[in-house]
Amino acid sequence: MTLRPQRPQARRCRRYTMKTTISMCVLLCLLALTSSAWCKRGGAPIVGSVLYDNIRYTVPNDDGTREYIQAWDMETQKKIWELTIYTNAIQPGLEKDVQWVFIDTMKLGKDHLLITDKRARRFLVDLKTRQIKRLK
Repeated sequence: MTLRPQRPQARRCRRYTMKTTISMCVLLCLLALTSSAWCKRGGAPIVGSVLYDNIRYTVPNDDGTREYIQAWDMETQKKIWELTIYTNAIQPGLEKDVQWVFIDTMKLGKDHLLITDKRARRFLVDLKTRQIKRLK
C-alpha cells in the first residue's frame, strides 16, 4: 500500500483560502470607499423657492440646529429679511447629525407660507406680519 503525499490537496485548500481572503479584502475595500455606507442619514433636503409679490422666499437648510426662511427682493437681489422658524436643542453625548431636523417643504397659500419639517410638524408664516403659528 502506497500513500500519496497530501501536498497537492493542501495546496488546493490554500488556494481556495487565498481566493476567499482576497475576495473579502476587495469587498471590504469597496465598502469602505463607498461614502453612503458610512452615512447615518441623508443630507438636508433641497426645498424649492417660492415667488410672491416680487419676493423670493428660500429655505437654506444649511444648519440642522436652526431652521429659517429668507426673503429676497427679485429686482435688487438683496436679502430683505430672515426669519427663524424653530431651533433644535442639541443634546451633548449624542451625535449631532441624528438630532438635526430640517424643513422638508414650503408651500405658498394666500398671504402665508405653509412649512413642514421632517417630523411632519407644520408651521404657518404670515408674510405681512412675519408671525409664526404652529399647526396641529
